[in-house]
Amino acid sequence: MFQDLLLIRRQGVKSLLRQGRRFAVATAFAGGLGIAPLALAANPGSIAMPGSRQSETATLTAPVFTSLDMVSTTRGLAWGTLNGRYALWATDDGGMHWHRRLFGGLPPIDSPNISEPVVYFENVRQGWIAWVTSRYVGQPHSASAHAVNTLTVMHSRDGGRRWTSYHRQILEVMHQVEQIDFVGGNGWIRVFSGEVMNQGDTGIYHTTNNGGSWNLVSAAGGYVPNPQATPDALPAMDVPMPMTFTSANDGFAAVGNYVVTETLASIYHTTTAGRRWSPLRLPLSAFLRRHAYTTTEFAPIFAGPRGSVLVQFQGGTHGEVIDYQTTDGGQQWNMSTPFALQPSAYQVATSAISPRDAWVIGIDGGSFGRTQNGGQSWSNLPISGHLKAVFDGGYQVVSFNMISPTRGWMLVESGNQKSFALLRTRNGGSSWGIQRW
Repeated sequence: MFQDLLLIRRQGVKSLLRQGRRFAVATAFAGGLGIAPLALAANPGSIAMPGSRQSETATLTAPVFTSLDMVSTTRGLAWGTLNGRYALWATDDGGMHWHRRLFGGLPPIDSPNISEPVVYFENVRQGWIAWVTSRYVGQPHSASAHAVNTLTVMHSRDGGRRWTSYHRQILEVMHQVEQIDFVGGNGWIRVFSGEVMNQGDTGIYHTTNNGGSWNLVSAAGGYVPNPQATPDALPAMDVPMPMTFTSANDGFAAVGNYVVTETLASIYHTTTAGRRWSPLRLPLSAFLRRHAYTTTEFAPIFAGPRGSVLVQFQGGTHGEVIDYQTTDGGQQWNMSTPFALQPSAYQVATSAISPRDAWVIGIDGGSFGRTQNGGQSWSNLPISGHLKAVFDGGYQVVSFNMISPTRGWMLVESGNQKSFALLRTRNGGSSWGIQRW
C-alpha cells in the first residue's frame, strides 16, 4: 500500500509524512552518476483515451511522481503527473519498466479550489483516490458567504485500469484529504482543515461497504468553529497523524508535537471505528524529560497483538529514533534502545516490514540503521558505493520501501528535482545497486 513515509505537502520534517511531495524524472543522465531516466512502456505519439473515440498526444517526458510503492519483488505502483495531468503507473518486473494507466475523472492540477488527490492501494488490485473540491457561495466578505466542500472518492478493483466515483458534501471546515486506510471492506479517510500557528482540525469519514458510501464519525472543533464537532476527536494540531487500523473497530493514530515547549509523544487509540479516540502518552527517558524536543511519529505497524511505532526526537543538533513496542494490542507501550542520529540527519525516512524489523535513514545520508529485534539493538549500515555517490551528488531520499528482510528500494531525487535514481538492495540494506531500466 502507499505508505505514509512519503506523505507530504509542506516543507521540513512534515514533508516525510504528508502525501504530495514531488520528484521529477530526468530525461538525461543524472548528475554524472550514470543513472538512466525512467523507462515508460509506451512511446510518444497518439494514445486512445478510454471512453473516447479521439486520441491525444502523450509526450512521455519529465513525469513527476508523488508516491511510489513496491508491493512485492516484481510488482509496484507509482502516482504523479504527466503533461499537466495526474497519472498512475504500474510495474510487474521489479521497476525496470512502468506502464501508464489511462483513465478519466481526475481533477485538474493546481486548481486553487481542489486539494491534491491522495492515493492508497490496499494491494496491487484494490485502490482509492480521494480529494476535496471547495466552492464558495454567497457574496464575498458577507455573513452569508460560506464554503461548500465536496469529497470525491474513486475506487478501482483491477489495479487502476477502471474506476468508479463517489461524491458527497462534507464539513465546511475540512479542505483537504490527508490519508486513506482500509481493512477489508472497512475504510477511513482523514481530512484536515488547513493550518495556522501549528493548529488545525482533523475529521474522519468511514465506510463499511468498500467505499460505496462514506459517513462522518469524528471531527475536531478547537481551531475552526465547527457545530458538528464530536467528543473525543483527534487533537486540533497541525502535525502528521498517520493512522493504522487493525480491524473494523480498532485503530491507532501516531501524534507528535512540533512546538518545542515540552517533549510529547502520544498514541491515540480507537475501539469504535474512529468515532472516539483516547490518548496514551508514550514513556520518555529522563534525558528527554529534561529537554524540549519536537517529535515526528511514523505509522504504527502491527502483527497480531504485537505492534511498533517509530518516533523521532529532534532538539538542536541532537536527535534520536525510538522504536516503541507493544505486546498487548496497544494497551501498554515500552521504550527500546534509542538509535542516535548524526547532526546532519535532521530529517529521516523509515521503512518497517514487521514490528521487529525496521530501518531508519537520514534523507541526506549521515545516519543509517537497522533493527531486527524491535529496537532492542541497532546495527549501523554503511553509506558507501552507489548510496554514498547519490548523497555526495546532492540527492535526498523521498521513498524508502523495504518489502522483506533482504529486498527493498530507495528512491532519491536531486535537490532541484531535475533527476532521480532508484536504488535496490538484496541484502537488507548493506549495499545498494542502481536500478537499471
